[in-house]
Amino acid sequence: LAPSEHGAGLLRQARIAQLLQRGNFAEAERLVESEPVEPRDPGTILLSSALALAQRKAPLAQLRLDALPSALREEPQALIVRSDIARALGHAEAALVAAERGIARAPRSAALFERRGLARELLADPAGARADMERAAALDRHSDGALLSLGRLRRSAGDLTGAVLAFHEATQRQPDDA
Repeated sequence: LAPSEHGAGLLRQARIAQLLQRGNFAEAERLVESEPVEPRDPGTILLSSALALAQRKAPLAQLRLDALPSALREEPQALIVRSDIARALGHAEAALVAAERGIARAPRSAALFERRGLARELLADPAGARADMERAAALDRHSDGALLSLGRLRRSAGDLTGAVLAFHEATQRQPDDA
């Protein structure tokens, strides 16, 4: 409860994540830069990489992710970001490998199943992509991302009823998300 450098860092990371989700990239970048460069906290490194990716700067995101200590590069959160960067760079196979390595370490991670599904979609494996999106939606009953992707996949396959059901469930989970 006492003020501490560690607590202040965690609060800064929470604020960066909040700004990133709201699309306020400039303010999020300002907070990232306000942290001392050496040693930069791994959580801030991941957030700064995700921030660059959200701004469609995949090479910068990769550069930032590479600053992560090697011992942490196989952590599930890092593999989520690595998969996202690989997809943004058009490297679907690398995205799939990163997601699969993450699933091996965190077999109940909805985010990793969603990433694997997105990679499988790029690799023209719609059945695998649908299965992963269904698994992601079942693992995380609050998020709508996997359901939106699942609805899109079902619509592309001509399963309009399945698509409508997936989109409907997504709106039930996140009614404020148009």
